[in-house]
Amino acid sequence: MNMGYPLLRGKHPFHKTLYRMQIGYDVDKSDEAKLALSTLQDTQFQGANGRIKALYELSEYLYYFVQWGIVTKDEIENLARFLQNIQEYEFLDSRNELQILRSHPVSKKI
Repeated sequence: MNMGYPLLRGKHPFHKTLYRMQIGYDVDKSDEAKLALSTLQDTQFQGANGRIKALYELSEYLYYFVQWGIVTKDEIENLARFLQNIQEYEFLDSRNELQILRSHPVSKKI
């Protein structure tokens, strides 16, 4: 599978051939332009980098899904526990037959 070129949200207009995008989950509250895009500007938490953030994009969806009863807080917490317990060998990129073929791979060592 070829994933194509990455696109930054907000920098490229949506069109009929766009089928994939990256989604964020928080916004730095000091970035007023980006914060203005959040529907939950009054929410606040401290990120791992120490910055004060608000819910954004994916976190907004989760917030509203819980508010509307689509999912429960317990279901979200159970999912978080499940994800935290996934072993390294269970990730798709650890299985050659399931790896995504990238058109412009970036090689880096960590």
